[in-house]
Amino acid sequence: MRPAALRRDLQRLLDRLGLAADPGAPREIAVVVALRDGIPLRDALERLGVDTAPLDLPPPPEAVPFAHVAPGRAFSWRDHVWTRATLDRALAATPDRSAHALVVTAYLAAVQRGQPATAFRWASGEEAPEPSCIAERVEADESVTPAASATSPVVAIPRHAWTSIADQSPDFGRAVTVDTPAGPVMARLLLADEAASGAIWHTTAGDRLDIDEVSRWRP
Repeated sequence: MRPAALRRDLQRLLDRLGLAADPGAPREIAVVVALRDGIPLRDALERLGVDTAPLDLPPPPEAVPFAHVAPGRAFSWRDHVWTRATLDRALAATPDRSAHALVVTAYLAAVQRGQPATAFRWASGEEAPEPSCIAERVEADESVTPAASATSPVVAIPRHAWTSIADQSPDFGRAVTVDTPAGPVMARLLLADEAASGAIWHTTAGDRLDIDEVSRWRP
């Protein structure tokens, strides 16, 4: 192989290794070693102490126009990971039905801004005190980076934290998840004159739970 071709190949290797802008990258020396000993450039780099293990990893995805991202696929945009989806697909990607109201609210907020949303994500922690859905319009020609996975990602929905019954009870009639000795179930707290505490839990399965049987709940 000619020296010029070796230099071009070496530049591609250095780019993948993140050493393209490193002034100390062994450019000419690697070419000389490869020519002298008739070995691949990667072997020459390893002889010079360069860690070439990252070359075995798949290259990171390149930026593409948003229109090239398939519906339901994740992508990076504005320093966050989003999922391409209109409202119906966003709801389908949100298996927790109690979170559907947050999804709808986010999409309605986008419409009110005059920008029907084409992507959404979930925020929590430092960004948002409570788990919240964020929907934005990404234009077709906007540059984004597709997720590396070849399959449609599972949208990670932040889980609501448990609230102790001793600290706060949910609003009467509101469907919530309660933690019972048998495990979490959906139920509503309703007024009941026959109950000693004046209220009782009604599960979606039609069962009744005494107040003392439930220690905590979450939306």
